[in-house]
Parts: sequence; C-alpha cells; structure tokens
Amino acid sequence: MQELTQERQANNQQAEQQYENALAQKAAQQAELQEIISKDPWRRINGATNFIGGAGWFEFQGERVEVRDGGIFFKGDYGNILTVHPSAIIDFTSPIQRYLYGDKNFFVEHFPYAGGVFYGMMAYDLGNCIYTNSSGQVITIRKFDYGTPCTKIWSPEELAAIKERVEAPKKAAQAKIVKSNQDLADKGDPYGLLRMGELYRDGDGVPKDLTKARDYFSKAVAAGSPSAAGELSQLNQVSTNSPATQ
Repeated sequence: MQELTQERQANNQQAEQQYENALAQKAAQQAELQEIISKDPWRRINGATNFIGGAGWFEFQGERVEVRDGGIFFKGDYGNILTVHPSAIIDFTSPIQRYLYGDKNFFVEHFPYAGGVFYGMMAYDLGNCIYTNSSGQVITIRKFDYGTPCTKIWSPEELAAIKERVEAPKKAAQAKIVKSNQDLADKGDPYGLLRMGELYRDGDGVPKDLTKARDYFSKAVAAGSPSAAGELSQLNQVSTNSPATQ
C-alpha cells in the first residue's frame, strides 16, 4: 500500500513538472510571437495593406549575404515559426550555428534594414525563383516580399464595422434602460413617464421626437410627477421659440 502511494506521488510530481514545462514553453512561444509582431506589423504589398501573419507569411532569420536591386540575398532559414528565441545571439559565421539555425539561400524583396544578421522577421512567400549570385552561379531559391512598412489605412466599411462594435455595448445598455422605463410608463408610473419624456426629448436610445416627449411629460404631470411640469414648460417654451423643432 505504501509503495502504491509513493508511486502515485511520483506520478503526480512528474505530471506537475510536465505541466510547468509546457507552460514555460508556451510563455516562450508567446514572447517570441509578440516580438515578431512588434516589428512592422502592417506592410504594403502590391497596393494592399496587410497585417503580418496568416497564410503565406513566413518567419525568417539569417545573414545578409548580398544586396541586389529590389532586395537582399540571405543565408539562414525560414518557416512558419522558427525555434530560435528572440533573445538568442546568432553568429551565422560559425559553421555550428549555421547548422543549427539554417543554411538555406533565399531572397527578400523590399527589405528596409541595414546590418548583418536578423532573426524574428516576417515576409510574404512568393515561391521559388531563379537567382544568379555574384559568382555567376544560377540557383533556384525561395523568394519573399518584406513589403513596405506602413500604418493601417482603414476603409469606410472597416471604420463602420469598428464603430458598430465599439457602440454595441452602449446601445445594449441604452436599450435596457429604455425598456425598463417603458415598462414603468406603460403601468402609469410617474417616474417612468418622466424618463420616457426625457429620452424622446434628447434622442437618447430612441429617435428624437418632441411630440412624444410632450405627451409623456403631460402624462407624468397627470400622474403626479413633481419634476414633469417644469420639463413640460421648458419643452413648450423651446418649441414656441423654435417652430422647426416641433
């Protein structure tokens, strides 16, 4: 019995350790993804604004080998998500590190940065291409487009959709308030009648309608609301001074 208990404890400890390792690995991956996304998240490619990631986007790392018109010839690696942590210092001149971190040839169009070694970068896959290096050697390599870093340009449809999402909670809250006050008003409650008058007067959660506002204020006065008489008087004064608002 004691041996069985010890075995269970050992299994539990092993499971807990595996869970902690999985959490640590997930945290490292999330940190890497955040680091990648923070580098030029919006790119302009072929006249369209794109957010990096998704189908066709690859992470790449490597050493700049040669500058050509329109882009850079790299030696390194590319893939969906590479395994190098962003804090790693990569020396692509080392044969061992070339083996560990990639020895592929690839070309990146519109790459905007100077320097020798890069990691955690993103570019859009353009497929294979024929490339002639500085030695005159003709090779087939993978080609990517880094794109032009830019600020997101929102279309009218996107702006309308964002506005709708932002205002949805407010509209839901307004609808709840209107229903609550309408339910009270339908029962002849003075406060509910007063509030419905105010809502229609201000166009708050309902279309602005001074005729309905005046009707609710009048009913509130009849129901005994101490504030409704003043609101009705002010509304009638405004309506008299501004006929177009009636």
